[in-house]
Amino acid sequence: MTYLTLGLAVFCLTACTQVLHYVPDEPITGVTLNGWPRNRVVLDVLDFRADDREGSEKLLTALRRSVDGALSPAVVSDGAPYRLRLGVVEHRSFFTAGNWNARTRLRATLVDPAGKIVKTYNAIGADSRSNLWGYGSAEDAGHDAFRQAVSDLLSQLDAEPLAR
Repeated sequence: MTYLTLGLAVFCLTACTQVLHYVPDEPITGVTLNGWPRNRVVLDVLDFRADDREGSEKLLTALRRSVDGALSPAVVSDGAPYRLRLGVVEHRSFFTAGNWNARTRLRATLVDPAGKIVKTYNAIGADSRSNLWGYGSAEDAGHDAFRQAVSDLLSQLDAEPLAR
């Protein structure tokens, strides 16, 4: 009977998952999208997550500040502004088999002044940490996954400048 109990305990500890949502405190800085002038881009930031939207406002603010901070300060006088719809599709830290894993998925849709979709960008960030620091490890993994996803998005935007 003790082997059965021990086996069930091990199964529960390794198979069960816990999901948490850690929101980064600071935006991504130090990146400038030279082909994306701030005065030609209007940002919409939305939370598309189907699950728990814990920390939604803080997460959306961090995303907005990261992308807005990367837009070029150069002023381009011609043309109406484009709309860049930024969406959080997934952002979570989850515990499995002794590790904290985190995943962030972002989607950005560029819409021209006439309302036509020009391009959709998908960005993903993922991280895994040993459970050395408990929830601190989950928080670090969540922050790193968010930073990776934002960096992925910014690199895609930088590869296709709006102002040509």
